[in-house]
Amino acid sequence: MLFIGIVMQFYAGSKVADVPLFNLCMTYSGSGDSMGVDDFNNFFDWVEANTPGCANTTKRSCLTYASAAGYFLNMDEKAKYGGLVDRLRYASEVFYCKYAPAQVASSNNSVLCGLAGVSGPCRLWTKQPLSGKPNWYTAAATSDYKGSIATVSCMDKVRVYRSFLNALFAGTWSAGDLNSAAGRFLAGCLADKGGDTYVLVIGPVVALFGAIFTVLTFFRHFAGPPIPDLGMNLLSLSIVLLLVGFWSITEVTTKHIAGRYQYCSGADAPLTAQGRWYDQSPCADKDTSGADGWNPFVVRTLWVQTIYIAGGVLTFLAVVTFLGLSGMAEAFSSRRFEKYLGALQDIPMRVHMLPFANGRGR
Repeated sequence: MLFIGIVMQFYAGSKVADVPLFNLCMTYSGSGDSMGVDDFNNFFDWVEANTPGCANTTKRSCLTYASAAGYFLNMDEKAKYGGLVDRLRYASEVFYCKYAPAQVASSNNSVLCGLAGVSGPCRLWTKQPLSGKPNWYTAAATSDYKGSIATVSCMDKVRVYRSFLNALFAGTWSAGDLNSAAGRFLAGCLADKGGDTYVLVIGPVVALFGAIFTVLTFFRHFAGPPIPDLGMNLLSLSIVLLLVGFWSITEVTTKHIAGRYQYCSGADAPLTAQGRWYDQSPCADKDTSGADGWNPFVVRTLWVQTIYIAGGVLTFLAVVTFLGLSGMAEAFSSRRFEKYLGALQDIPMRVHMLPFANGRGR
């Protein structure tokens, strides 16, 4: 039971802030495909063709990193982060997802993401393709919420970022330059998530070592101090850390799901319209076509959190059991020591009773 609980917590703890980009793009556009080099090239070609004085210049000579990145960042994101690389780590789905959302199919194609200064739903360029499938709204980024992209896998994000750099600096940057820039991007992303992952996995680690030391106390060689006390102390500490992990996972649920998504199943107009509640909050269980269906990003997030909590319950029950076993082992060891001590105390008396003791038997 302890092993199963620890495996579940390890898996969920490492995935709670590592949602596949596929799930987010499936939510945003109805397709899980992400932006690639060709997609960024199509966008940059469109930008240069529609920028005065750039149509007949050398390819990408009119674009700098700052100007290219600016098309993917809304005003809140620009104000929040000091560096452009940091901003792109938390750019909206427009930067990361290949297809435009279904809502723009009937909208004016001249209203584009970069020109309007919005993060979606919108078209990145006039010919950006649609998936042709219903999609879901995602919770918008705010001053205290980085948006759904904050929990997306760093490996998936750096893959898109590398495609962005390849399209922007092709023939200018070497492979080493691209690898170095992508490495810095990945390192920053991992550092952002390190604290959350550490809090969620440290409890199971301590519980595992506590269980190991407790089992060792049943062997005579390890029955003496400090192994029994060490095992019990680690198990006691793991309970505290497990409770901290439960608090942390609950906070994540509240931060990313509760209060940002509404349950709309069974509600029609005027309460809901195109997958949103009447106050414009996104629906967790209704897509933009009005059909009932769960938001893939929400489902993935809740599934991982459920696994962590279920694993935590198993770990907690196993730890309590091991604490009981540790107490039994300590009691057994004490009784065995008392028996041994009693035998030692009887030795003088038994010696005194021998025939040759005190000169008797001479």
